[in-house]
Amino acid sequence: MSTKAELKLVENTGAQRVLTLSRDYSATRINAIINNPEVRSSVLAQSEKDLDLTGILMNANNVALMSDSGGLLFVMLAPGVYDVHTQFLVSARGAIALRLTREAVRWMMTRSDCVELWTKVPEENKPALGLTRALGGRKEFTSPAFAGFSNISHYRLDYLAWSQGDLEARRAGEWFHEMLEAKLAKTGIEEPVHADDPSHNAAVGAVVLGLRHGSVDKSLALYNRWAAISGYAPISLIARWPLTLDIQTAIVVCDERLEGFEVLRRPG
Repeated sequence: MSTKAELKLVENTGAQRVLTLSRDYSATRINAIINNPEVRSSVLAQSEKDLDLTGILMNANNVALMSDSGGLLFVMLAPGVYDVHTQFLVSARGAIALRLTREAVRWMMTRSDCVELWTKVPEENKPALGLTRALGGRKEFTSPAFAGFSNISHYRLDYLAWSQGDLEARRAGEWFHEMLEAKLAKTGIEEPVHADDPSHNAAVGAVVLGLRHGSVDKSLALYNRWAAISGYAPISLIARWPLTLDIQTAIVVCDERLEGFEVLRRPG
């Protein structure tokens, strides 16, 4: 599974601005961000000294996805479950922070074992609260006090909610269905007709994004759980190389990066 994420985001604000989000194994950048005076006051940690997250990043289960303007730290609470800390300079808050956060969450959902994210938001931290809500985080409960702050809201985002709300997942699902329809027609395989279903596009697209980054077992298992609930047929893994899937209608043989595929008739 890939451990590297380099995502170039271009902001059209008169001049193009390119930000690169990547996984940091060193705490140098995140330490600089969290100890910046414009960020430090909102960090949920009591200390008169500068904070040092070196020890946290020495644990390979924890993931820091950072840009020079800030980023996110994902601390594993249990297999597949992470506590999220977002830290951005004032200059990156708003649209830039939202785009970087969407990319970081997508990275975790498609390149790691992550199925559930949690974050703590102080009531007075309006930027963090807005960011959490924009991503579809669901408020689960409130703690009256935590780390010197009052009224801490605990928000959760799981894989299903993420996949259904992620625009890139939906686009990937639309791409897959359009290509599948063309391939089936060319091969002469009849496919059951159903109305366009945005939810199905999102669920399939999440699988596509996960498979592109080597997350095979997790992506298929979570899709099949969704399919069982929603009434769609499951997907079965036939071979890992080349990646070959049984989608009930046909056999799908993927190219190396899942940027294309071929379809074959099922035996019998």
